[in-house]
Amino acid sequence: MLNTSQTVGHRSGATSSPASVRVPARRAETLLSEAKKRYDPNMPLTVNFRELTNGHASRSPRHSLYPYPARLFTHIPGLLLSSEELAPPGAVVLDPFCGSGTVCLEAISSNRESIGFDINPLATLIARVKTGDYEGSNIRNDAELVLRQTSEHFFSNPLPYWFTDKTPLHIQRINHSIIEAISGQTVHALQLALAGVVDRLACRDPLIPVPVRRRNCLPTEHQEEELRLLFLSAVDTVASKLEKLKTSSKAAILTLDATETRSYSEHPRPHLILTSRTADARHAWRIEARGGELAPVEPAAGATGTSVEVRELYFNT
Repeated sequence: MLNTSQTVGHRSGATSSPASVRVPARRAETLLSEAKKRYDPNMPLTVNFRELTNGHASRSPRHSLYPYPARLFTHIPGLLLSSEELAPPGAVVLDPFCGSGTVCLEAISSNRESIGFDINPLATLIARVKTGDYEGSNIRNDAELVLRQTSEHFFSNPLPYWFTDKTPLHIQRINHSIIEAISGQTVHALQLALAGVVDRLACRDPLIPVPVRRRNCLPTEHQEEELRLLFLSAVDTVASKLEKLKTSSKAAILTLDATETRSYSEHPRPHLILTSRTADARHAWRIEARGGELAPVEPAAGATGTSVEVRELYFNT
């Protein structure tokens, strides 16, 4: 078990910062060799990557394209990809739970092809833009084209919990125009900019990084022209952070559950065992799920409380 110490928040890169300041390969090998010597299979290995890398980390502004929660520190893939033992030159880097694409971007920046899976469509949208090859001027020009052809389609409000006005109507019209008027990967960059507008205007608690709790907000009628200006501003921010990639390596980002890929589906699905006992019960109750099948509930031994046991979560990893 590897316990990574991440005590300081991720630092957003400025456009004037170097895209990547990597740990030298020889030092990476030395650091990993020392970590192996301290490894005990029965004990967690505590590693502070910020200290190990001594500040060597990617400062690409691409990493701050969208405020995705719980982003991986760039120090971690930066160090591991600097090791030719772990990632030989020309290797393909697979991240089956890629989130917003931190590992995939670091992989192609180190001239390695990359493949990323994630079940969250917002995560894979960010990852596609983060690892894509873009020209900022093209993104801005296409945004202007979208607004000249804004759809007049009627849409209902699919998110009444988060919006109290016609904001979703205007947003859906812009998104419809993006899909209808634009082709190629610029669609993803424009949709990511629009997602930033949604995140900004939604009535959600800004102190929680994921939208799980609503904040009290007065009904505000965001006019269509206001949203168009916010969209152009968001497009400009995205375009300015998509500095030219200095690599020919590519990343393939797929929206799917990693357990549904061929390499996983050939093996049993995770085995889940749930055991629970109330304070006044004579015994606990237990239920198992294996291979997608749910077994009957049955009596079991167990202390007061609930325990969850997961077996065969990963195969050969």
